[in-house]
Amino acid sequence: MVKKFSMLALAGLIALPAMASASAGKTPQDLTSRIDQLSRELDALKAQLAKQNETITEYGDTVDDMSDMLDEKSESWDLAARFKFYGDFRARMDSYHADTLFSAGTPLRMTGINPATGMPTYAGVSQGDQNNDTLFTNRFRLNMRVKATENVEFKGRLAMYKAWGMQTTPKGLGNGYPIFDGSVTRQPSDSALYVDRAFVNWNNIGGMPIWFSIGRRPTTDGPPAQLRMGSDSRMATPIAYMDYPFDGISLGYAYAWGNDMLGTGRIRFCYGRGFEDGLQFDNEANKLNDTDFAGFSWDVMKSGHRFMNIQVFEVFNLFNYPNFQSD
Repeated sequence: MVKKFSMLALAGLIALPAMASASAGKTPQDLTSRIDQLSRELDALKAQLAKQNETITEYGDTVDDMSDMLDEKSESWDLAARFKFYGDFRARMDSYHADTLFSAGTPLRMTGINPATGMPTYAGVSQGDQNNDTLFTNRFRLNMRVKATENVEFKGRLAMYKAWGMQTTPKGLGNGYPIFDGSVTRQPSDSALYVDRAFVNWNNIGGMPIWFSIGRRPTTDGPPAQLRMGSDSRMATPIAYMDYPFDGISLGYAYAWGNDMLGTGRIRFCYGRGFEDGLQFDNEANKLNDTDFAGFSWDVMKSGHRFMNIQVFEVFNLFNYPNFQSD
């Protein structure tokens, strides 16, 4: 009985490895082949990853190069963004007809030269009716604005104003005056671009609402002249009756009323020169003095389309007929 049980137990132990081998279904050679296949697949995956890493590295180098290029150009772009250019062009036609009955206020017929004074003499007779069927003019103005620093900016304007077919002022325009500093770009002349405005503003001096400005002043086409020219923005400091380009300085202070009805305001002192007399001699006849401007322009309030201004200016040593280089 005991022997039989032992034989059965031994048979069972021998059968277990056989069953395990049968259940695996693969020989050691199959396992070796599978391991080799997995090794090859792993090597291929490593090679693919290495290639991808090379590509990523190349892209990274390209991105770094682009970043360096952008860094190099960003300063130039920042500088270019500080410059703003804009302007306007106007073509105009005028027709003028005047029937003159009396001599007053009309050009008179010249009769000769006064030998004592060297000045022309005129008869009390009008030269007759005045006519100009068509007068065509072109006016081009190029504005520029440059932000030099946070509180310092430059503003300028170049202008050309001429009559069709002429490089001089047409007869009858300009009241007989040649082009001079106060009329250049304001009456038709030639096709040259003149510096109409060029000034620098220093704003927020000492962190306060105070500014200082120097250069060729924005003193033409002031309010409300901008409405006639189709612009909603103010184009000059003084009110339109002060319409004379000159060089000078301005010192101003800005403030707020504290309510929307009155808005903001600013007051400024302006000084400039409209004519430079140059070097004078003691015994020189008909000497001229410098012509200077000075005054205050006070924007009492500005809110939306509501605007109130008070200004007072004085002209010192205003000339009747200045010295012209062409004379």
